[in-house]
Amino acid sequence: TPKIIVSRLGRDATRDLLNVTLQFRNSGKTEIDIAADAIDVYGVRYGTKPVAKTQSLGKKFVSFSRQLPVISRTVVLRQYELRALAKGGMAGYHIVLEPGATADLPMDLALPRGAYDAVEVQAYAVPLKTSVTKPVTVGVTTEKDGGYALVPNGSEGAYEDNVGTSFALIP
Repeated sequence: TPKIIVSRLGRDATRDLLNVTLQFRNSGKTEIDIAADAIDVYGVRYGTKPVAKTQSLGKKFVSFSRQLPVISRTVVLRQYELRALAKGGMAGYHIVLEPGATADLPMDLALPRGAYDAVEVQAYAVPLKTSVTKPVTVGVTTEKDGGYALVPNGSEGAYEDNVGTSFALIP
């Protein structure tokens, strides 16, 4: 299961320095290999006046909100990595996790101070049991918002795990 950890390393008059860590945890009972992962980081700016919005899908779903709308969402960083168990991935490169184990992939970001109100982070992973020895097909798509998404071939025993989080930059 992937987890995203965002922390502020520091800031000055012109920069916000952040650490974004993609953490993989094997919550199962068998060893796994992370065949692929992707991470997208967006800078988000909100408006200054609340907007009332109602959504309805008949009697099955109704939602009302009065909040500040997102006025811009900009890709700050996007990357993916295909490893040995993904077709076309880096030969010999694995992230293998025993049951209960974790592995961290940290990265630091420097953003212009005040450019964004928050960052949103979306992460994807394709974990496989280590009994899978034949590489699986993992498609990489570019989403409408500019981020990457992983699309594994389910018939080959691969599935995609994803998670997202937000982190406020407002002091």
